[in-house]
Amino acid sequence: MQTVPKKPKLELISFSKLDRSDLEMICEWRNRPEIRAEMFNTERISLDDHLEFCRGLANRSDCYYFLIRLCDKPCGVIDITGIKGRSCEGGCYFVDGPDYLKTDANLAIYMVYKQLHLEAPRVSVKKTNLKALFFNTMKLGLSVIDEDTEYYYLCCENPVAFWARRDLDLVRINEKYEVIVVI
Repeated sequence: MQTVPKKPKLELISFSKLDRSDLEMICEWRNRPEIRAEMFNTERISLDDHLEFCRGLANRSDCYYFLIRLCDKPCGVIDITGIKGRSCEGGCYFVDGPDYLKTDANLAIYMVYKQLHLEAPRVSVKKTNLKALFFNTMKLGLSVIDEDTEYYYLCCENPVAFWARRDLDLVRINEKYEVIVVI
């Protein structure tokens, strides 16, 4: 009798459900110069401020932050912020893991979008972050709709086509991984 191989585990764990050591690790990641450089707020964040922010997330419904784990190994952060009605903004950063994880984790987050009845995200990308621009346009199918001197602003121009594509992506993600989302 053949056994079915176990699928790798892809977890998205809400910051509000993490222990202090995970939150300390995320604060260290967030303060790395190469990550800070791509953020709206490029200043270092103290551990106390970070922990206070994370404690407050449990009482908020306008944003969600998740630690990404692949096979129990922490790999990055993905977020949904600025939630107003069905509208929101998405973002992420990765510190480890294979390149395909960036796509797979960003597709898995759409399970949360569907659970919360959210529309496709708006995304702001610094003009110097060409990897993020490529990823959001070519991999996720978002379009540049505006820009200023520092950022490109992207969104989904055809929600029906976008969600049809995401539904197919989610089937593939669920075939590939045991996906666990903890909100």
